[in-house]
Amino acid sequence: MHDIGTHRAELGDNICSLPVEQHMIYFVSSHSVVTIIRILSQSQDTARHEPWI
Repeated sequence: MHDIGTHRAELGDNICSLPVEQHMIYFVSSHSVVTIIRILSQSQDTARHEPWI
């Protein structure tokens, strides 16, 4: 796993988030692959966008 972003256990196993300008990127990563799950404006509520995986 990479040491980037913040682990978000409340959203699901291995989901991380990373703020980029006015957006939040949600992703899972392995040794060689990063999979972007969702990109939301930072003003959007994450709970309204379930399920995550």
